[in-house]
Amino acid sequence: MKVLAMLTAASNYSIDSAKTGLAIELPRTVEKALRKLDKPYWWRYNRQTEDHPYTDTEYWDAELSKPGNGAIDRIGRIIQRSVPAKAELNVTADPNLWAKMVIDPCRKTLIGVVDAFKDCARRNAQEWKEIFRKRPDLKENWEEAAVIADRKIQAARDEIVAAAHGDIMGAFDTITRALFKYPTETAFKRFYWSVFGDIAAEVIRANLEKAVDAA
Repeated sequence: MKVLAMLTAASNYSIDSAKTGLAIELPRTVEKALRKLDKPYWWRYNRQTEDHPYTDTEYWDAELSKPGNGAIDRIGRIIQRSVPAKAELNVTADPNLWAKMVIDPCRKTLIGVVDAFKDCARRNAQEWKEIFRKRPDLKENWEEAAVIADRKIQAARDEIVAAAHGDIMGAFDTITRALFKYPTETAFKRFYWSVFGDIAAEVIRANLEKAVDAA
């Protein structure tokens, strides 16, 4: 029950992480405790992230209970029954679809940029913890918090672009390729939208204009 309570607390905390910039990191001992639990079949749909690869579907499959008659398992069977119809149309899920939509395939992957991005993301989360510890009033004063956030995001972008030797689009493409190998949401992706969301919007707008012109 303690492990499940920790998971529930972390999930509830993550709901506001986009606003607070904070996230709970569960200790690795939780993994060992989870392995001892009877895990429902629907856990195969659990989050898959680059930070926590032990939640990959293949890892869990051997340890999951058989599908039951619970609501989630029944919904799962309905979804599974719909897969053959999609398969006949050769429609497959592509976790890299976003990357394919916005990156320039001619640009090369830049070494060290992803590490710089992730380092900025981790430091940003830690710095927000310290800021809110010293200034708990900012949790209610969102206008001032937004000013601080804008300043920190700009500093992070400058640091990441510096790691890319000034090539902002090269940094954008490299980070997009790396992050969107995984189909689920992560703290890194939320940071990505903060730092590069405006660039992604501009790329989409440009691509739409090209599509319209071609039509």
